[in-house]
Amino acid sequence: MQASKLDVVGSIPIARFFPQERRSVTQFRVVRAYRAAFDRPLHLSAGELVTLGKVDAEYPGWIWCTTGNGNSGWAPRKYLEIRSNLGRLLRDYDATELTLDGGEIVSAAYDLDGWVWCLCQDGRAGWIPANCLPALEQGQLPDTP
Repeated sequence: MQASKLDVVGSIPIARFFPQERRSVTQFRVVRAYRAAFDRPLHLSAGELVTLGKVDAEYPGWIWCTTGNGNSGWAPRKYLEIRSNLGRLLRDYDATELTLDGGEIVSAAYDLDGWVWCLCQDGRAGWIPANCLPALEQGQLPDTP
């Protein structure tokens, strides 16, 4: 199901947020409020080792990770080289989630296994579940920066 014209508000150059990018991002009106689940989101660097836990039952592309300093949270399996119960980050990853109300306008930059990296008009950036936005078509957004 495509987003209706009322839900897609426009498009802006993504270079405003990611200077190396040359494409535009689609702006959406949030259709379902979301509250960030974590006070201390993971901020992981390429090459960092994490201890792996369970795979998320609702979003199987995500796995529970614990850093060397004990901080834990979900990370995308696609960003990890997995060896038994350890994972090595293949790229930097920021697990920041956004708290949004329905009706807010966001720019959707990346769609990754049921979550979308969004950029807010007030400068905040982070993940929200894809079901908080109008239905995205397969391939409408890239899955990685």
